[in-house]
Amino acid sequence: MRTFNNFSFSIYSSYLTDTQSKINLVQTQLNTGKKIISPSDQSTITRLSNNATTQTATLQSITNAQGVIKSAQKGLTSIESLLRQMQMLANQATNPSLSNLDAIYLNNRFQKLVTEIGKIATSAGVNGSNLLSGTAGVNVKTGSDNTPSSRTHIQPVNIYGMITMGALGGIRLESVSDANMAVASISSAIATVSNGQMMLRSSVNKLNAKADSINNMATSSQKQLTILQNLDKPALQSQLQMLNNKLEVYTLLSKLG
Repeated sequence: MRTFNNFSFSIYSSYLTDTQSKINLVQTQLNTGKKIISPSDQSTITRLSNNATTQTATLQSITNAQGVIKSAQKGLTSIESLLRQMQMLANQATNPSLSNLDAIYLNNRFQKLVTEIGKIATSAGVNGSNLLSGTAGVNVKTGSDNTPSSRTHIQPVNIYGMITMGALGGIRLESVSDANMAVASISSAIATVSNGQMMLRSSVNKLNAKADSINNMATSSQKQLTILQNLDKPALQSQLQMLNNKLEVYTLLSKLG
């Protein structure tokens, strides 16, 4: 019986020591107002913090791309207006009874509009990225890693290429034949602009969906960080009460043992 009592005393003594250690830990946190973070929690905090840094960078990438798209959309709106003006001039120039002087006047106005479209296309860029001048488009980081699936490509609407080599390349109103060809070319250019606007709107929607998803993940991560890093005083006080109750029980049992 003595051996059993000695064994019981040893067990409860261990429980007492462990419980008192936990009580001291809780009291220290309540007294200092600072949470003592375990190694496993610290590992999680580090991971979440790294994720937050990546998410911030990704959101900035999306914001930058949205700025490039917005500039391109604004440019296309202006270009469509100029194309409508060119269309009216070209229609006037198809009149076979037009005098040479009037034809020259219309063509001069026409060429100025072509030049203006070129200026808009080349100035629509933001920080070196331009969706209206060139064929490169824009690659946007929309994920957390460096895999192809974490990037979204925004297709360009190469207006400058359309002016130099495409539908508007060499366009003029020097003759009725030129004017008739110009009318058809301008209709094609307007369709290109319209399609480009739809494509850019679709890209905006995709980027917005990506940004919403990242923001949701960032909000969830921040909530986890708050829980892991902040002191939950009511929970600690409840835990302290429970530990004190255990301590009383173990103390009584050790005495009985």
